[in-house]
Amino acid sequence: MNSSFLRCGVAGLLLLMGAEARAICNDNDSDGYGSPGDVTCPNGPATDCNDANSSIHPGATEILCNNVDDNCNGLTDDDLDGDGDGISFCSGDCNDNNSNQYPGNTEILCNGFDENCNGNGDDDRNIDGDPVTLCNGDCDDNDSSRYPGNTEILCTGVDENCNGNADDDKNSDGDPVSFCNGDCNDNVGSIYPGATEILCTGVDENCNGLGDDDLNNDGDPVTFCSGDCDDNNDTIYPGATEIPCNLIDENCNGGGDDDSDNDGDGWTSCFGDCNDNVFIINPDQNENCGDSIDNDCDGDIDCADSDCFTHPTCITVDSDGDGVPDSSDACPDTPPGTLVDSTGRPIGDFDFDCDTDLVDYEAFISGFTGPM
Repeated sequence: MNSSFLRCGVAGLLLLMGAEARAICNDNDSDGYGSPGDVTCPNGPATDCNDANSSIHPGATEILCNNVDDNCNGLTDDDLDGDGDGISFCSGDCNDNNSNQYPGNTEILCNGFDENCNGNGDDDRNIDGDPVTLCNGDCDDNDSSRYPGNTEILCTGVDENCNGNADDDKNSDGDPVSFCNGDCNDNVGSIYPGATEILCTGVDENCNGLGDDDLNNDGDPVTFCSGDCDDNNDTIYPGATEIPCNLIDENCNGGGDDDSDNDGDGWTSCFGDCNDNVFIINPDQNENCGDSIDNDCDGDIDCADSDCFTHPTCITVDSDGDGVPDSSDACPDTPPGTLVDSTGRPIGDFDFDCDTDLVDYEAFISGFTGPM
């Protein structure tokens, strides 16, 4: 048989078979797949699982989570659980590549992740209604007085401004005690609890609430800081009666005896000036032996003063030897042995002529009384 004829016969047979095949493939949606599948279909013998929808056929792209088997593999959605967290993508896993993200997981606040897949990155909250949410820094979302930016109230033990310091305590002066620990003046380094109190400055150095820790140890009417110059003696205070010349300043005026030198002679009354109003009378003077004044303030006047014992005015002369010095003898020349009184006048000298004679006797007889 001629080979050319043979080839033509085979080709004709194949053409006849192709026409028959195209006639056999049942492809209602014209997507190239038949239902049932048949080798005569343009895209092969795979069965089109929905021959009424041209987007559904073997090999089509599966559209997840539409409850349709788009690629005809027998799985409605080709669902995934890529991270093995027990929740598939189509069951709500919002990140099927992270096993820490799935519906029902515990939300970890403020990390920027939606662990429970509810659509909120942090399930942020503002329970107390203050200006700041929890994830924006509110350190106590149950207390509207605590949030970033609020005014800090010192020494309450509460962190009102959420900066991490309970009181934003301060120690401006650098002394051993901070403001909230009791420093009553945090701008002065010498003022703090435990500092040494300097009395009578009007400053509370030790922060005990007393301006000077004033004293009144002796219980008199005046405290130490009010001027009591000896707070251990209740007889010494401003206003007390001054006792002269005892070297004690009872009235606290700074004068040991309220002594003075009125006449300016360098001697005060308490130190021996017996007349502080006369300049020339003081212990430095010499005794004037005839002025009846104690010039040197030793208690002896004129001839009684040792300064005058040899002074002519004070030398003792008893011319008649009657025991009365001539200086005070009314009759300095009575005869020896004459009895005299304390003035040197003879006893019985009734007429005061320094003798005893008939005239004196007559005066006596007449009742005259005179020196006896």
